[in-house]
Amino acid sequence: MTMVSPSPARLKVLNYLPRNMHFGPRKATSIDLCVYEQSLRSAHEILVLCDEIDEPFDGLPVRMLKADGQKGKMAQLQSIIAEYQPDLIVVQQHGPTAQKVAALFKTVPVLLHRHNFEIAEKLSWFRKWRHKRRYEALSGLVFVSDTCRDSFLALYPSLKTPVYTVHNGIDCTLWQAAEQKNNEILFIGRIEPQKNALPAAKAMAQLLARHSQWTGCLVGPFTGSPDYVGQVKKVVEDCEGLTLLDGLPHQAVKERLQKARISLICSERESFCLVATESFAAGAGVVSTANGALPETVGSAGIFLQSTEVEDIVKGLEQMVGDYPHYVALGYEQVQKFDLHKTVSVLDDVYRKTARKG
Repeated sequence: MTMVSPSPARLKVLNYLPRNMHFGPRKATSIDLCVYEQSLRSAHEILVLCDEIDEPFDGLPVRMLKADGQKGKMAQLQSIIAEYQPDLIVVQQHGPTAQKVAALFKTVPVLLHRHNFEIAEKLSWFRKWRHKRRYEALSGLVFVSDTCRDSFLALYPSLKTPVYTVHNGIDCTLWQAAEQKNNEILFIGRIEPQKNALPAAKAMAQLLARHSQWTGCLVGPFTGSPDYVGQVKKVVEDCEGLTLLDGLPHQAVKERLQKARISLICSERESFCLVATESFAAGAGVVSTANGALPETVGSAGIFLQSTEVEDIVKGLEQMVGDYPHYVALGYEQVQKFDLHKTVSVLDDVYRKTARKG
């Protein structure tokens, strides 16, 4: 007699994006994009809860909270949870909201999905003690990289709350390098000092002056100070072949990336780096800083910068111009580690473990 293994439990999961996010195609953050892709492919029943917007993503049930102050939003949340009866509540990114939700709904396990580092420099002893109490009130925490998780555990070595790593995934079947690639360098990121947009622009301008057949483009919201953004604009205005775009919908960025040969990443700190994996899937060679979790994401498939000095960025770009096909092949191999079907399966298992323990 053949024994049939029981199917894994299918849970009802409430996925809550509490603030400063936009769960729609026009202005989606990297967190919104990851939550959308993960929820869409999850084996569980997912209800997404977010702030009210005009055009949410398609393909998922979405409930939106009207702007009614924190107290009003919590009342709306209470009503939705009473109606939906979830087995698990996942709060994206915001620890104070996760703690508040856990206190309000003690019978439902609450999992916090963190997409960034806990910055040690900002933690006084009191804040560290307060944060530890916050995390102890939860049923689990998910981090998007081992680098993030290990940094967090170094701050809270005695924390008993389960902590997991689930990498952000990418569906490579939805990406395809253009048959005719442009000799273009793309910088995709916020135009601000943390992303080193200014030295990136200066380095791109220098490279274009040496290689007239190449062009460059910086794509990202202007989140830096007016003075900083102005300096970037000045570099762009003075360089023929270099352009600057104030953010684009993700689909437009995707189309541009699939046509570009080089992707330049100059971040001071990345907790994972979705742009790197998307660049690999798009057939773009990656030139990157080695900060935060970038070595974990990029692996040996890209060129790491020695520093964010303009001269070092130019060197990295020159190397990629001369050896582009080699790194594109490595990128295709590297991105398979972050296959969305694999990462979603891992996340689904974390949901089951957390719901069961709760």
